[in-house]
Amino acid sequence: MANQSNKDRRQSLYDRYSNNLNMVKKCLGVIVASGEGDTKIEISGNVYICPLCLNGFEESTLDQKHQNPLTLEHIPPSSLAGRPMILTCKNCNNKSGEKLDHLILTSFTAEAFLAGKKNMPINAKISINDQNRFSVSAEISGDKEFEFLAQGKNPRYARSQMDSLKTDWQNSRMKLSFQVPAKGQVAIGLLRIGYLRAYSFFGHALLIDANSSRLRNQIQNPNESNLPHAGVFNLNPGINTKDGVYLIKKPIRSYLVVFTIGRNQYKEQIGVLIPGPGVEGWNDYLTMTNILPNSELIINYITDFNCIDEFGFVDGYFQFWFLAFHGKP
Repeated sequence: MANQSNKDRRQSLYDRYSNNLNMVKKCLGVIVASGEGDTKIEISGNVYICPLCLNGFEESTLDQKHQNPLTLEHIPPSSLAGRPMILTCKNCNNKSGEKLDHLILTSFTAEAFLAGKKNMPINAKISINDQNRFSVSAEISGDKEFEFLAQGKNPRYARSQMDSLKTDWQNSRMKLSFQVPAKGQVAIGLLRIGYLRAYSFFGHALLIDANSSRLRNQIQNPNESNLPHAGVFNLNPGINTKDGVYLIKKPIRSYLVVFTIGRNQYKEQIGVLIPGPGVEGWNDYLTMTNILPNSELIINYITDFNCIDEFGFVDGYFQFWFLAFHGKP
């Protein structure tokens, strides 16, 4: 899809995933309906289910002038070298996506800056000789070299303070401060990426299981603590793990989504646990604390299977699990 326009990308993804839903309905006997209680009406035509709110969208909602259109979802966010992989509705994108994506970017950039990575600018405040603080963009430009670009509404004051620093560098004191987002909300943002990547691989079969609804509830309500953990951990940089979807067999049983976030040549690989189906899958998910920092993961790479377009694998979310742990689909 590299050379497609955004309009063509949206259409291609709509066609592909609405067809996946039709196959899932046929394979698993799923009924898609609108309404509530006795007023439910089965939907028989093509429809796209937003993987976050589970609302159904007809093809007409690809028009970006619609009140709540389907929008391209980059996984990871485009600001962190992601690419468009699925569609989500505009409401969900705005409700959780923009805020959580910004928190991830801010945290990632701050960590890179603190690690001494070059060309990773952060928004910060500077105080010189205990005078009033002013806003800057700060970055490491070389060995023991920093660059500051004045920001805010009073650039004249910032310039005067920087000039005083140049005049008497050895006797001046400069304090640099910046905010780092709370780790909990950053983790929920990473969970969002992992969940949507899992959906891009498993398709609508993932949405059927009750365990996925627990993840969605947390993602849509990032200020609440609805999960025992977000299932996020940094992968050992010494291990060569491809981005994609895995099935963990030991020390716990779970699906694992691996993705890379990056900016200006600085990259970090993240792992997000996605629970398997049913009570068994959820109980295993709760034991994430059994994964110690140096634990050896016994995993199978399953990303080469096509769970979206091939009828024999549209139930892959259930099939891979039961084959691995019960010897039958």
